[in-house]
Amino acid sequence: MQLSSQDVQIAISFSGERKEILVAAEAAKEQGAKVIALSAPGRSRLRDIADITFDTIANETEHRSSSIASRTAQNVITDLLFIILVQQRDESARQLISDISTDIKQILT
Repeated sequence: MQLSSQDVQIAISFSGERKEILVAAEAAKEQGAKVIALSAPGRSRLRDIADITFDTIANETEHRSSSIASRTAQNVITDLLFIILVQQRDESARQLISDISTDIKQILT
C-alpha cells in the first residue's frame, strides 16, 4: 500500500520498541504519512519516529495486569480519534462505515 502526506498511521506499542511496529512506522514516515504513536511515556524509538504521541500509562506488575490497562487506554484513544474523524467527515465517513460493515458481513457469512 502506498501512503502519502494525506495519510496517517496509528502505531501502537506500549514499549515503543516492538520491531514490526517500528518497521511499519518508519515505512509510513518515508512515504510522507504522519505517524501517531500510542506508547508509554519515556524515550523510545517509536516516540522518535512519531509526529504526535499519546501516552498510555500502566503500572508494571509481576502478573502483567498492566498489559490489560495499557490496551484499554490504547483502545479508548483510538475510539476517540475514530469518533472525531467521523464527526468531521460526516457523510463520507458514514458511507465508509457502511462499506466496511458490508465487507465484514461478507466475511462472516
